Amino acid sequence: MAERVCVTGASGYIATHIVQQLLEAGYHVRGTVRDPSNEAKTKVLMAIAEKAQAADRLELVKADLLDEGSFDEAVKGCKYVLHTASPFQLQARGSPEEYFVIPAVKGTENVLNAVAKADSVERVVLTSSCAAVEGYADDKDTPFTEDDWNRTSTLSDGAYSLSKRRAEEAAWKMAEQQDKYTLVTINPAFVMGPTLTGRNDTASVEFLKVRLVVGVDGVDTHCLVDVRDVALAHIKAMTSPKAQGRYICSAKSMSVLEIAAAISAKYPNYRVPTRKVPKFLLYLFGPFQGLSWSFISHNVGVPLEFDNSKIKRDLDFEFRDVDTSLVEMVDSMVQHGLIPDRR
Repeated sequence: MAERVCVTGASGYIATHIVQQLLEAGYHVRGTVRDPSNEAKTKVLMAIAEKAQAADRLELVKADLLDEGSFDEAVKGCKYVLHTASPFQLQARGSPEEYFVIPAVKGTENVLNAVAKADSVERVVLTSSCAAVEGYADDKDTPFTEDDWNRTSTLSDGAYSLSKRRAEEAAWKMAEQQDKYTLVTINPAFVMGPTLTGRNDTASVEFLKVRLVVGVDGVDTHCLVDVRDVALAHIKAMTSPKAQGRYICSAKSMSVLEIAAAISAKYPNYRVPTRKVPKFLLYLFGPFQGLSWSFISHNVGVPLEFDNSKIKRDLDFEFRDVDTSLVEMVDSMVQHGLIPDRR
């Protein structure tokens, strides 16, 4: 029988690609969603399974990050658990602690408590983030590595990043207190690439929409990675005997103008950024983009680099070309009607 894998938050941007690759590889996938009867969220998963001729190997079950015990049945009988569920928005809709930190930390604790009760689980792969590695670009003057932890983000300045650090720290603390399963974390940079869901409420989609419509950017440099690479990294970390600890998953660093040039090659009629915004102007309108003065001070004009040598070495990993990823993301956003077609 096919090995069973639990994927939490299965209808998310990264998770749908994980589900797709798992089904195509022959696994049985049990995906958790908050409401299995919500066809708007589940239809993409059913379509993925149908295309992979794997409708009999996809199971969707109800679970909620804040409901203690709701993951118990979801992980039972699974050999692997890939925990991807966590809010990903750059700005909180309400209290930063209630919107970001509590769901991220409590959700991780609830999933790992469920895993501890299940004798079947051998490995957990947690979707963390490079935001758990660095808070400000100038936290150090050399590339960030897996040994680094974000110690500068706060609830008032970088609540999302803080939530990722606290959730990952909670996961490692729980993992160290048991010997039933091994834990591996994937720490992606900013994720780009085609969306399978067609949802317009993710930070990755919103990022490109703003750049294509408004034509400005408040940050000089972004470290990017293709969503399909992030999904593959989870699966390689799930099965590889060499996998251990944290893995930075970042393809390369790109300037705002390099990102614009990659998109303009196919879509020249979008209002992509054509020049850098002077730093002093960012102090005026940056807060309207969710950029605090502190963030601007420590990030704008500061190179940002992540060392991806560990994932390349341990997991024999090769990254896709991110220039192509950006174009394919715009393609998918046009296809789903998220932005107008301006080729």
